[in-house]
Amino acid sequence: MRERLRVLIADDEKIAREGLRDLVDWSELGMEVVFCAVNGEEALEYLLSHPVDILLTDIKMPRMDGLELLQELSERGVSPTTVIFSGFSDFHYAQRAIRYGVLNYLLKPIRMGELTETLRKAADSLRQERGPEPLDAEEYARFKTECSARAEELAQELGQKICQAESGAVQSLCREIQDLFETRGYQTAVFRKWAFQCVYAIVREVNQFTGAETSLLEDTDRLALLSVARSIPEAAEQLAGCADDLCAYIYELRRSGKRRIIGDLLTILQHRYADENLSLNVLADQLGVTPNYLSTLFRREMGQTFSAYLENFRIEKAKDLLRDVHYKVYEVAAAVGYGDARHFGKVFKAHTGRTPLEFRNMVLENGT
Repeated sequence: MRERLRVLIADDEKIAREGLRDLVDWSELGMEVVFCAVNGEEALEYLLSHPVDILLTDIKMPRMDGLELLQELSERGVSPTTVIFSGFSDFHYAQRAIRYGVLNYLLKPIRMGELTETLRKAADSLRQERGPEPLDAEEYARFKTECSARAEELAQELGQKICQAESGAVQSLCREIQDLFETRGYQTAVFRKWAFQCVYAIVREVNQFTGAETSLLEDTDRLALLSVARSIPEAAEQLAGCADDLCAYIYELRRSGKRRIIGDLLTILQHRYADENLSLNVLADQLGVTPNYLSTLFRREMGQTFSAYLENFRIEKAKDLLRDVHYKVYEVAAAVGYGDARHFGKVFKAHTGRTPLEFRNMVLENGT
């Protein structure tokens, strides 16, 4: 009979704590609850003197909260598979938890199906024939002394390249990071611990760069795979995947920003096309970008130059106005942004093959 996995529950709410203990079919999962702690301090005391495979902890607790507990455990090289839960959906909590290799982040009220599935994943990873090696404190101290500074430099450069959406450079840096750990012969556990801290730092940098919060933790599968990786290449693959996901996020954010600029420009054009002084320079100033950037962006997004688009837009508006015989040609010209009626006539004929009057007569004859 295989040994049951040991579970510790930490939650200051008695109903939640005892509810988890009594409602989950631990025996069916091959687990047993060995201790229930009322706060992080009590949980830490137990964890430092007893073996525990899985830690379920709330974030908000008195005396020592869940994140402080994880920090203390990390510093002491104690690393049970951890699931955190909280009634607070603020991303900042989950973001801080990344660095400690948390398997999953569940929101209260906890859905039993989701919790059971998470526990099954934890059990599967822990029962693999070659489970993740524990972190050796001396080995981690060697890493901190020998090359943590170089690893930090690479992590900072990685964050910069992600914010620039340079996918090729991002993957190259991930390979360089993997080589650094492999050539020094560090434990996989050392790489895993550093990789979680790296992801945390990069997510924070991306948030500062964008002024928004990423949704990296909406799908925790990649982080879960990182937490149970059994080799540096396996763990490095997940780190590279996280970096690539963030790179794609920045790229799409930039794309949406470009679309917003063009959308704002077209909206302005709808209201100001009759202004004969309207120009790309004027619009660029209003949109807060340089004329060169706006010109290049417009051509790329719309497939033509801004001047050609504006001219076509004005001629189409002129056609509508010419259908109304109450408007004289020079009035139509002024209404679509041409102060010089003769110039308007030349432009109109170049587009339609007819003068404004010829166009009007044709419309009246055809009744269109």
